[in-house]
Amino acid sequence: MPHPYQTIRDGLDFRVRSQIVIEASPVMDAQLSNLQSSTPGGDLAHTLDIAEDSSTLELLLRLCYPIANPPLNDISVEDLEIVLRAALKYDMELPVAMLAEELMRRAKHVPLSIWSVACRAGQEGVARRAAEHMLALASLDLKSFDNLTGITAGQLYRLREFRRLQGAVDESFRFGVLPRTDTANGPTFPPPYTFALPGSAPTPDLTLQSSDEHTYSAHRNVICMISTILCRRINANLRHRTNKSNKSQKKHHCTRASACIELEDAGSVLSALLAFCYRLGSSVLDTFPPSTLAATIAAANKYDMHGLLPELRAQWALVSKREPLRSYFAAAELDLSEFATQSARDVLRIKLDGCYLPEMEDTSAETYRRVLIYHEACQAVARTLLVPLQLAAQPESPQSAQHPDDSPRHWRLPPTPLDLQPLGLLNEIIKVYFSMAAEWPGRLELCFDSPYELATRKGLWCPSCQSSAQKLTDLSGVLREAPYRFSQVPFPS
Repeated sequence: MPHPYQTIRDGLDFRVRSQIVIEASPVMDAQLSNLQSSTPGGDLAHTLDIAEDSSTLELLLRLCYPIANPPLNDISVEDLEIVLRAALKYDMELPVAMLAEELMRRAKHVPLSIWSVACRAGQEGVARRAAEHMLALASLDLKSFDNLTGITAGQLYRLREFRRLQGAVDESFRFGVLPRTDTANGPTFPPPYTFALPGSAPTPDLTLQSSDEHTYSAHRNVICMISTILCRRINANLRHRTNKSNKSQKKHHCTRASACIELEDAGSVLSALLAFCYRLGSSVLDTFPPSTLAATIAAANKYDMHGLLPELRAQWALVSKREPLRSYFAAAELDLSEFATQSARDVLRIKLDGCYLPEMEDTSAETYRRVLIYHEACQAVARTLLVPLQLAAQPESPQSAQHPDDSPRHWRLPPTPLDLQPLGLLNEIIKVYFSMAAEWPGRLELCFDSPYELATRKGLWCPSCQSSAQKLTDLSGVLREAPYRFSQVPFPS
């Protein structure tokens, strides 16, 4: 008879048939083999210490045994995920299949929850089934659903695309995390900028080393003027410069008059930071991708380089307008809320449907979810501004023009084609703006002069057009108001 062995967690022991667990789990089979080879005689019961808690382990073992299985419908989705991840960890094929089947059964009722569980667990078939159930939903309720831990922005993007295309995707489509390819959908940046002092600069008396072991020459007085934090580190280094055991000095061959300090920042970030310290930042801006500039801003905050922030803000505004979504991801992932919010407003000027960036595979879905919610909120604001104008642009019917006493003598004649010409144009303009509001609401603020320009090109100005002219005035006022209204929309925290 096979020897039993124990699995222990929180003081609770499970005595099980080793042969059953060996067949169920290749991982436990290997663990048990190691125990047997290390036990003299090999005829004793063995103990495996399992990391999972007792309730997870009990359900997992019951699914392995040839007995009536416990009903899974009483178990929460969260607990099912915990057991599924344990089954995957121990390579238990049968429990994985049974748990996946239960998740598929629930996908119709809570598709977004099941999709997120499947993505975290790498269960492509379950994720596809849940996504198919979401095709019938009017919209993804991302505002109330925030259990996206462990999901990437790339996976959430693919879910939105799956819905937008109504499931008509090619055979290679996967919800899983894709390998990052930086050649897709973005500018190609030159090789990383390497800081070097101008040829006319005085002899440097400071060496800075990055986390990836690049070294840069600088001047103590320049750095100390900008950062009190680095100044203290430089002075501490100078006090100990004669200590031969100082690895940093030995490594950089510092002279007695110079200082060497090691920083936690990558070479690309340290190069950019020094460029701004020496007022060279704007001249090399095109070499900085948003991620490097965001990391430079974070480093400036870390070292209390407040004097650099005005120029960094100005450069960020330029980069953000050029690459708004990429800039948003870079700032949000580093918790630079001020810069992330600014870039989120710039994102209003682009169309998010079909907009994929390689950075999405390394960015959390929660970061993406917040900008999607903000985008939708501003779309709603834009529609709210435009709807009254759309109603005002409708030609009045005899019924709407009727006097309150219902007397036919007060009815207006039906509008003539000449009367309809300006109203028809106004309707067409408003339709264009509605379409714009649905995809890139931020572009409304760029268009407030276009109604007049268009009407002028059409030659509509005449005494009979005063009503339409007033409506165009109202429309231009709405377009001017849009930026302020967008700025009042709070960015999700």
